[in-house]
Amino acid sequence: MLFLLAVLAAIGVEAAVRGDPARRPRRRRLAAVYTVMIAVVGAGLFQASRMASEAGQTAFFRGELIVAVAVGLVVAACVVLVHTRLAQVAFWILPAVIAFEVVRFAGAWWPQLPVELFYPRTPTEEFLTEVVDGERIAVTDRTLLPNVPTISSLRTITAHSFSFPEWRQMLQAADPGVFRLSATYLSLAHEEWVATSPVLDRLAARYLVVDPRSRVFGDEIAGVEATGSIAMAEGDVVEVPWVAATRAVVFDIPDGHRPAPRLMSSWWRPSGPPGRARPAGASCRAR
Repeated sequence: MLFLLAVLAAIGVEAAVRGDPARRPRRRRLAAVYTVMIAVVGAGLFQASRMASEAGQTAFFRGELIVAVAVGLVVAACVVLVHTRLAQVAFWILPAVIAFEVVRFAGAWWPQLPVELFYPRTPTEEFLTEVVDGERIAVTDRTLLPNVPTISSLRTITAHSFSFPEWRQMLQAADPGVFRLSATYLSLAHEEWVATSPVLDRLAARYLVVDPRSRVFGDEIAGVEATGSIAMAEGDVVEVPWVAATRAVVFDIPDGHRPAPRLMSSWWRPSGPPGRARPAGASCRAR
C-alpha cells in the first residue's frame, strides 16, 4: 500500500511540475478526496486516543499529536502552494518533511541509552557468567531471547541464526520441535525429557535456563500448611525445612494476602543446611 501511495504521489508531483491543466483534478473531486482523508484520519485519531488512555499514555499521545498536526499543516501549505505560482517552493519543502518523518520514525530503534543500560545484566546472567566458564547453557522457550546472552559472553546451544546440518541434527535429537518457531529461531521445549537428554551433555550444555514461572522438574513435596501470617520487609529471611536435592521452593500465597507488586517479583535464595553451600540452580519464588 505504501508503495502504491508513493507512486500516486510521484504522479501528482509530476503533474504539478508540468502544470498541465488537463491533469489537475476538479474541485469536487478534491473535496471528495479531502473529505475521505479527514474521515479516515479522524477515526484513526479517535481509536489511538482511546488506546492511549487505556494504556495510561495520554501525555505521550498528545505530544506525538502535536508533531503530527505541525507536519500536517506544513503539508497542507505545500498543497496550497502547488496550485499557485510558488509551486516550485513546495517541491523543496516536501523532501525536508519526508526526511524529518523518516528520521523521527527510525529514531526509536537507534541506541539512545548508555551502554550499561542496554540489556542490563540480571542476577541469572551474573551467576551463569561466574560458573559456566567455556561451556554452554541451554534455554527453554523464550526465557532468554536468542543471541542476547552473547552480550554477557555466554555461549548457548540455541540462537537466532542459520545452523549447520550436523548441529541441526543434534538439536532435533534432543527436541524434534526445536525449530517450531522458524527455520532460524531455535527454541527448546520446557519438558523433562528435553532437559534430561544426553544430547545436551554432548553439546556441553552445563546449565538449563528456564522461565521462573515454569514448573520445576521432579517430584513435588508438599510443605507445612501455613496457619498464620508474617510481615516481611526487604532483606528479611524466611527459614524453611530443608529437603535433600531440592531444586526450588515455591510459596503459595492465598487469596486476600497478596503482597505488593514489587514483592511478587522478588526472589529468595535458599542457603542450604549449615556448613554446606547452596546447590546450583536452587531458587525460591512466590506465586
